[in-house]
Amino acid sequence: MKNISVLFLSALIMCMLTPLHAQNDAAQRLYQEGIFQMEAMGDFNAAIQIFEKLVSDYPYNKPLASRALLMAGRCHEKLGRAEAEKAYKRILEEYSDQREIVNEARVRLMAISDRSMQEIYTGMITRKVWKGSDHCSLNDISADEEYVAFTDWATGDLALSELATNQTRRLTNKESWSESSAYALLPVFSYDGKYIAYTWSDNNDEYSLRMIDLESAEVQVLLQDKGLYVQPLEWAPDGKSIILLNNENYENYKLWQYFFEEDSLSLLKSFSEYFHPEKVAFSPDGKYIAYDHYSREPENRLNIYSIDLESKEQYELVIHPSENFACGWTPDGSQLIFISDRTGINAIWTIPVEEGKAAGIPEILKTDVSFSITPIRFTESGSFYYGVNSGSRDVYIASFNPEETEPFGPPEKISQQHEGLNRIAAWSSDGRFIAYTATRNKRDVTRSNAVIIHNVETGQNRNLILDLRMVFDYIAWSPDNKLIAVSAIYYKAGQQFQGLFILNTATGEITEMIEEGLIQKFLFKPAWSGDGKFLYYISRDQTDLQYFLTERNMQTGRQKVLLELSEDIVGTGNNWLTFELVYSSNENMLTFSRIATTEKRSDLFIIDLKDNTPKPRAIHTVYYPEVIRRALSFDGEEVVFIKSRLDEKNVQRDFELCSINIVSEEVRKIIDIPIEFRLFSLHPDGKTAVFNMGLLNNPCEIWAIDNLLPTRLNE
Repeated sequence: MKNISVLFLSALIMCMLTPLHAQNDAAQRLYQEGIFQMEAMGDFNAAIQIFEKLVSDYPYNKPLASRALLMAGRCHEKLGRAEAEKAYKRILEEYSDQREIVNEARVRLMAISDRSMQEIYTGMITRKVWKGSDHCSLNDISADEEYVAFTDWATGDLALSELATNQTRRLTNKESWSESSAYALLPVFSYDGKYIAYTWSDNNDEYSLRMIDLESAEVQVLLQDKGLYVQPLEWAPDGKSIILLNNENYENYKLWQYFFEEDSLSLLKSFSEYFHPEKVAFSPDGKYIAYDHYSREPENRLNIYSIDLESKEQYELVIHPSENFACGWTPDGSQLIFISDRTGINAIWTIPVEEGKAAGIPEILKTDVSFSITPIRFTESGSFYYGVNSGSRDVYIASFNPEETEPFGPPEKISQQHEGLNRIAAWSSDGRFIAYTATRNKRDVTRSNAVIIHNVETGQNRNLILDLRMVFDYIAWSPDNKLIAVSAIYYKAGQQFQGLFILNTATGEITEMIEEGLIQKFLFKPAWSGDGKFLYYISRDQTDLQYFLTERNMQTGRQKVLLELSEDIVGTGNNWLTFELVYSSNENMLTFSRIATTEKRSDLFIIDLKDNTPKPRAIHTVYYPEVIRRALSFDGEEVVFIKSRLDEKNVQRDFELCSINIVSEEVRKIIDIPIEFRLFSLHPDGKTAVFNMGLLNNPCEIWAIDNLLPTRLNE
């Protein structure tokens, strides 16, 4: 009888738990749908509706409902609405037992509060002050904390935004994009706020250093030389000089001090490596600069150095096997503020400095700082201004049926780990695995060094960590799933290279270097033959600018050039050549697309490898404003590709997923897709797709931390 009672109670509990589990699963799916609309699609209104529905339908799932309300508040913030404050206050009132979410809500409330709170609150305050459309490294804020200088990409003009009123005005007033391709870049305010130095790119892609007087609007060309790239970094406190960076014809970078009155240059540092400083900061007395720079030695990574501007002596300030990048000096000049991940999390640190040299042990000021932070300015009032790129891209997986009105099912992120940092993805040949690349730090020069092998059946991930700083272009599985061909830009011995690697999926080791060259070499997406015996790729010789289709025998290692791409394929002039090869195992053919900007046309080609002398044949041609963006898959006689249209600013819009029959050359539109849709890979059964999606650009949000410093350092 006792056993029967136990069985009855167990069954009853299971019956009660089943609908509860179902509800939790439904709530989680709704939450993920909201996150997708918020992060991938950038549709904050749609995301708010989903999050509010979750809160309404599943009020007893407090952990998820409170987080949904927090996300709704973030969406309202993005839209500049006062409802954000209501959402955060509701969390404090209705979900007080959710401590983590409550703490986040309090931080957000403080961030969106009026700045006058500084006068009544002496604790540390983090607040958002501005949002733009560009990367944070391309903006600057005035020392009086009243203006932001940036590039207005609607025209390419240098522009100014007043923080108090959010009013924007253009400073350079160039012609429209249709009349001029010139643009301003990298503005830097003088300390008195009267001038802005900036880089100017003209219609011939030649660069010059310019300065504009904000009162008279007079523009002065300071430096200009053919083949010379120049970038202002930091204005001296006395306004008499500026630190700038240049390189000539893609050679290594040099750091200079330019003196306005003398119109002269003083060399401070020549870098034997490809990397250049990301941040330069003058000491308040103008005697020293601090800068961060990547070391040749992998164990040292990003370190901070100083230069005595009179003697040109150079000193090590922060040397540590971690990422350490400079922010600025304290107002009294006794400390340097920097950011480091030495404890495993990003944090703001300070180190004592005397006469340009480290004079003590670093101390921590604030923990848990975003990895994507871009230091902008440390002001005399002690506020630290920084930028955060708010765009988020990720890898998604969804069902796919081109015959349906809505071909894609609800997308789900491939991983909840390192959200927003996952990139290029591709299915294995048997459909059991997905390989995708992962960035572990959003700093520009520290790129991905990991390929993740995702087991679709178990959901488990295996990390293949590569001992190189890489920017992955493409990945392609071999038919037996034992190898992955990886095309990547990478850094070694202080130089930037592009290479085609073969990666062993079992050991994570690079077994072969197929081809390697400096960055100007250009290697395009590789493709395996159906039996895995051959690898095909297109490369460009930088010397004579010729393009070649090469076949490599993976058993013998022998290579042969199948064809040199003629001018009728490559086109004339400055063309956008993608050459993303896709192999069709059924037909033993290759396909690729190319855009000829000079001829204002784009084509989709196929190459029949059965021919003794293979030659590309155009199966589809469109003319501007239509553009064939890239070929995605080649199954039997069907090629799937992306097509778009160019707007009046020559920006691609109105993306469509299409297919073409290579025999009849009939084109069929499958579905409209967002502009953010990238790098589509189809499961071998054709029923599931994996793709990269998210905001194409990374909108910059400028934030400030007030009262960061102890009083003794803020005087």
